[in-house]
Amino acid sequence: MATRWGIVSAGKISSDFCHALKLLPSSEHQVVAVAAGELDRAKAFAEKFSIPRYYGSYEELAEDKDVDIVYIGSINTSHKEHCLVMIKHGKHVLCEKPMTVNQKEQKLVLDAARAKNVFFMEAIWSRFFPSYLRIREEIQSGSIGEVRMVQASFCVNIKDVPRVRSLELGGGAVLDIGIYVIQFALMAFGGEKPVKVVAAGHLMDTGVDESESITLLFKNGRMAVLTASTSSHLSSRAVIIGTKGSLELPGTFWCSTQLITPKETLDFPLPGDPANFNFGNSQGLMYQAAAVRQSILEGKTQCDAVSHQDSENIMAIIDEVRRQLGYRLPQDD
Repeated sequence: MATRWGIVSAGKISSDFCHALKLLPSSEHQVVAVAAGELDRAKAFAEKFSIPRYYGSYEELAEDKDVDIVYIGSINTSHKEHCLVMIKHGKHVLCEKPMTVNQKEQKLVLDAARAKNVFFMEAIWSRFFPSYLRIREEIQSGSIGEVRMVQASFCVNIKDVPRVRSLELGGGAVLDIGIYVIQFALMAFGGEKPVKVVAAGHLMDTGVDESESITLLFKNGRMAVLTASTSSHLSSRAVIIGTKGSLELPGTFWCSTQLITPKETLDFPLPGDPANFNFGNSQGLMYQAAAVRQSILEGKTQCDAVSHQDSENIMAIIDEVRRQLGYRLPQDD
């Protein structure tokens, strides 16, 4: 039986997610409803993707008994509200990253999901790419020895994008792109929490962070050196350095289709036509969707690759980075 999806918000990332679902068997994934803040937008989205039902309120989608799971692709500051209403009605939830804007909101959502015994996952899609699966295999096999250092940078000039500049919308570097370098480092160190976080950077005139360097110190002399910037372009690569060798994602590490190991360079081509997508390599959203379906079929309420604890560890670092930079949100009060 197909997993029946509902879509929250009719924006660009939701469009990419629906296109990605079309790369999977229709016997396994079907989009049955979409909701947006405006009925006309929901209707246009439904017509584009041949979705049978559309709603002008999220509550109506939550009440749709034919929806098994919702994909939440709304703006950062709406995630908590949308997650809670869906969970209240017993829906499984896949919520775009960041799942909330701080730990306080995150706890409300995860506590609600546990109480209702529904599946919940933060949509850190990177971890489901074949390149990431191979990274975990290489580390576990010991091919690069003990992981000692991680280097990752995500630098792209998007500081003039309104939502990125906006304090009210939870903009800035760390919540938008910094989360990618943080999750990569934590994955490389097996989900271990750092013993210390050191951050330095610059704020925009709106109060959100424009750029930062983040150093994560782990026990026994291990560390991660991370960079995120919304005001410059740089090759966004990531490297895991071990005592015997290294693993490198040479470009767009958060959705990389290539991995350089000590022995070879591996390519993982994506299916589908990239012209259908708003963002680079969004075909790879299919890997995440397939993993979510499998977890639900197995009766799980979270996914091993992005567990609730993983999300908690990531958000703890994001909150600390914001604290050190002086980036405060109204939701922090």
